[in-house]
Amino acid sequence: MAHDRLEPLRQRFRERCAEDLSVLKQARGRPNGLAEDEVKSRIHRLSGLAGGLGFSELSQLAGVLDDQIAAQQPTEAGDIDRLEAELARVASSGGAS
Repeated sequence: MAHDRLEPLRQRFRERCAEDLSVLKQARGRPNGLAEDEVKSRIHRLSGLAGGLGFSELSQLAGVLDDQIAAQQPTEAGDIDRLEAELARVASSGGAS
């Protein structure tokens, strides 16, 4: 089996997903928490980086929220729930999806 040169990056990304999940959950409890610069930055980073590392579902879910936040549109609770669930899944997984 060939060595996957991206696997160390994926592992670090999975670790950051756990951090991102914690930040997102905390932000949900604050008024306008998702509009905070740190949270917007994390969601935007997830949108772009996740797909490049093979986490396409996470990239798509983050992209939906990133677009809503950028357009200053209300975010849907279901979209946030799905992003949190996918972050948790990726953080605990051993591979890309």
